[in-house]
Amino acid sequence: MPAKGPYAASPPAEEIAAIEAIADPLEQYTLATEAQTRHEAAARRLGEVRALATLRIHELGASYATIAHVTGLSRARAQQLVEAGRRLKAGRAV
Repeated sequence: MPAKGPYAASPPAEEIAAIEAIADPLEQYTLATEAQTRHEAAARRLGEVRALATLRIHELGASYATIAHVTGLSRARAQQLVEAGRRLKAGRAV
């Protein structure tokens, strides 16, 4: 499925290619580690955004089954995300 929205381009792919092209293995390792750390943090934050968005959908009146249907998630996963969103909203760790 192609990416949609304003961030559909793939800067990570360009960054990976640039790191792969580095001849010095220690520099390559260092830059790959730094990039991986940044992208893992971004992935965690995106997971939080998804959980909060799922919670908002639920708060607008959608059932877990409806959320599952429109997002392609299982009903159980939709419920997990709503609950994670509640914890985030309350300021607790997911």
